[in-house]
Amino acid sequence: MFLQLSKTNFSNNNDFRSFLESLCATFKEFKMHEQIENEYIIGLYVHSDNKLSEMLSLFEKGLQSVKVNNRCDVC
Repeated sequence: MFLQLSKTNFSNNNDFRSFLESLCATFKEFKMHEQIENEYIIGLYVHSDNKLSEMLSLFEKGLQSVKVNNRCDVC
């Protein structure tokens, strides 16, 4: 992820979209990990994912904005 950050050309929509897609996938995976840990390992809901959900929502909104502005129908 950090290597991709240093190589991303933020003025290029394709690069930026690819970076946002990676961030979304990473945060979704992290959120699933937290849910599994809470439900199956700990058995309690001890981790709040409010900030995680907020970050994921921001990345998804950014990704949607890049797709809409780029008018990419197949993305």
